[in-house]
Amino acid sequence: MEADAISDAEKVRVYATGELGNHNPRSLMNTLWLNTTTHFGISGGGTEHRQLMWENIQLGIEGTEENLKFNERQTKTRTGSDINNVRRQKPRMYATCTERCPVVTYKQYADHRPVNFSADDHPFYLAVVTNKVHPVEHEQWFLAAAKGRNKLDPFMKKMA
Repeated sequence: MEADAISDAEKVRVYATGELGNHNPRSLMNTLWLNTTTHFGISGGGTEHRQLMWENIQLGIEGTEENLKFNERQTKTRTGSDINNVRRQKPRMYATCTERCPVVTYKQYADHRPVNFSADDHPFYLAVVTNKVHPVEHEQWFLAAAKGRNKLDPFMKKMA
């Protein structure tokens, strides 16, 4: 059974509740998950999200616009090319001039990752420091460990 797409009105409501945004580690992680799911076509289940590595999403500039490019790894079912073996353009998220800019969200996440844990071969989603609900800006928000399966799988259900 296919899930219904989240509407703009529903997104506004979820941002208003604080479940999405950049103001704390949990909302930042929820926003990253939603952005990668909707813009890059990563399925909502946790398997593809757990396999996502830091190197798979890269910040770049195209002309004068900043964007995030998804460098998909080849798998059995996802080859990165279409049926005629013509190379497709890699999916991108472009910067917007809104408070919900995916590039700003990514940069904030990069700033809050542990310093030695932003190498390409590290997991994209990191575990949240749980001893503080609202850490101050200069405190560490994320641990140098991958986010667990039980935390990634139910993201949408929790936000709903």
